[in-house]
Amino acid sequence: IWSQLLTPKQSEAIFHPSLLLIRGISVSFLENVGAQDSFIDPALFVSMSLSLKEYIPFVNNYERSLRRLRKHSLDVAFARQLQLLERHPRCENHSLEDYFISIIQRIPRYVMLLNDLLGATREDSPQFSALNDALIEIKSVAALINHEKKLYENEQKLREIYAELEVGKEIPFGRLYVDDVTLYLSQPPRSRAERVKCSSLRFVLLSDVVFIVTVVDGEKEVKKYQLKSTLTKLLPDDSNNTAVVFYNDVFYLESPKAREDLLLLFQKT
Repeated sequence: IWSQLLTPKQSEAIFHPSLLLIRGISVSFLENVGAQDSFIDPALFVSMSLSLKEYIPFVNNYERSLRRLRKHSLDVAFARQLQLLERHPRCENHSLEDYFISIIQRIPRYVMLLNDLLGATREDSPQFSALNDALIEIKSVAALINHEKKLYENEQKLREIYAELEVGKEIPFGRLYVDDVTLYLSQPPRSRAERVKCSSLRFVLLSDVVFIVTVVDGEKEVKKYQLKSTLTKLLPDDSNNTAVVFYNDVFYLESPKAREDLLLLFQKT
């Protein structure tokens, strides 16, 4: 049905290929759970955790899938077919978006289930240690997925910035987005068209470099300043790190000298 309404590329943008792998993982897990007599064997969660990394591509592309789905839903033929399928009894009154979000929520719900089972199990029970091990495994997978999601979002943000500022295509490994501050030198713009022409200073703060974008009378100039230490918004564990306050935000560097250099850069600009 979808092949009549979407090209293969459009279909893949909505229904990420990882969906088939995720479905297989879920079906296998539920079949194994159904084969249990009464108590869910914690080992099932441990064995399943080895496959849960397959969720990473879907989680990373979740927002993109929703955007494409909603865009195509504006098409009358697509929307009609989607509504027809969502009304099928097997869908139990759930929309396609409901199913997408249920995949995002699945691993956190496994964590909640294991927490509940652990809380209802006596510590001297032979199942307690196994449940605790299963909980640790699933939590570690959840943490990995969240970490990969942050890295993916960072990469997408940097690609947008590089394209907008026209500062190249190759992003150095380990470079992280920190903040983006724009100071308008005249009346703040009321529309996107006005923003392009409005005189402004923009500070794009990355972990190892600062791009300063000056816009005057619609002409844009981009200057790059290499930092001598890592810039972050998170308070580091090392108490020797030095703070820089910039327009109500606090940033941290690894040395007083790096702090002085950054403050001097802000003052000169």
